[in-house]
Amino acid sequence: MNFKRKKILVIKNRAIGDTVLLTGTLRALKKAFPTHEIHVMAKAPAGQLLIGLPFVDRVISIYEPKSKYDRIAYWLRMLTRMRSNNYDFILNFHASLKSSFIAKGLRSKKVVTNHHSLKGWNWFSDVKVPGRGVVKSNIDRDLDLLRAISVNVDPKDCMPEIHSSKEEKKQAKLLLDSKGIEFNGDKPKKPIFFWGIGASRETKRWPAAYFAELAFKVHEKMGADILITSIDADKTWLDEFFKMTSKYPHLKKHIFHFHEVHLKQAANLMSFCKVYVGNDSGLKHIAVGTGLPTLTFFGPEDPLEWHPYPGEKHPLLYVTDLKCRTELGTHWCPIVTCEKHGHRCMTELTVDMAFNKLSEIC
Repeated sequence: MNFKRKKILVIKNRAIGDTVLLTGTLRALKKAFPTHEIHVMAKAPAGQLLIGLPFVDRVISIYEPKSKYDRIAYWLRMLTRMRSNNYDFILNFHASLKSSFIAKGLRSKKVVTNHHSLKGWNWFSDVKVPGRGVVKSNIDRDLDLLRAISVNVDPKDCMPEIHSSKEEKKQAKLLLDSKGIEFNGDKPKKPIFFWGIGASRETKRWPAAYFAELAFKVHEKMGADILITSIDADKTWLDEFFKMTSKYPHLKKHIFHFHEVHLKQAANLMSFCKVYVGNDSGLKHIAVGTGLPTLTFFGPEDPLEWHPYPGEKHPLLYVTDLKCRTELGTHWCPIVTCEKHGHRCMTELTVDMAFNKLSEIC
């Protein structure tokens, strides 16, 4: 008798937020195939967020070399190693032409592919995927692949989740202790608001001056401390932020900044916070996955795709009906910097609007 377990490979070689949004779909997949091992191929560093999830049996983090020829050699080695897994089938979410070739090269019995572009082709997919070309939430779009294999799930039952172990939370508490944050047992004495300053491009960032003024306001009226994590790409924005906070001298000691903590550490730090306030980014989706309430600033992109969350716990601010979002012929604005329209999509989201929303959920 052959007792070898069957395996499913999930591919999502995308950004941090995309990977976090996939977790609810992975949970539904495991429920539908409880006797299969679920292997997930994810782009580093996002893959670390999947470690510890009870419905993921193996995480394969992709670290692609920069050189073209090194990348080709990397994938040839990867394909050779992974073929021995003999995957029962492969689900290629948010696919590209490259990931489609990779999925096909693993010689699985069945490959199901959904290309990330609304007008793209589902290359090498052995099954027709429903819902092509329709603008919908990222979670609903991921679920189209499950529908293609006759697994029907409500998107509301596929909210993301991230797990932190007791040891990980202990280490996060030590990090906060090192910054001088005081605790009553395992809880901070003061509420901590997580400032989500990161973004994939500058047009998705709420202005630094607004963040500074809001920090002053929530500290004065809510007694909150501010927690920020950053990477090198945030330096210019951070310099402006700290320049603006200098107008409030006593505020400096209530802002706690961690630079270059890894993603799982950021998630663990969030577990001690009261709310996430910030841009639509990977960190926002991590916050949702940890169970944190969120307030999100949306600018160039429509919340329909990237905010599939209940408004009571996860409100957002968004200027509707801006013609500039679609003037390039797409359903969202892809520009990196906004010089023509004064970045209206973000600058018209005022500090008072943000504070009033926070008052409703805190």
